[in-house]
Amino acid sequence: MNILTNNIAECLPIKSRLVSEGCRNKINWFDHELAHMRETLELITQINKDNPQVVSKKEINVFKSKYRSEIRIRKKCS
Repeated sequence: MNILTNNIAECLPIKSRLVSEGCRNKINWFDHELAHMRETLELITQINKDNPQVVSKKEINVFKSKYRSEIRIRKKCS
């Protein structure tokens, strides 16, 4: 078993970095408004998990679709 593990580790090393610092994609379409929408979505989802009577699934789905459509619009415009 040790030999197999060593062979796998030698032939398939684990990469510590997939993308170097200088080669990262610059995302200029994700702004503070979208970040706030994401945080709001996470918050209302957590509230629904804790107490489903406060925020319904339908309200979450409506907000989620609004968030997704904003992302699509921002991506197209960039």
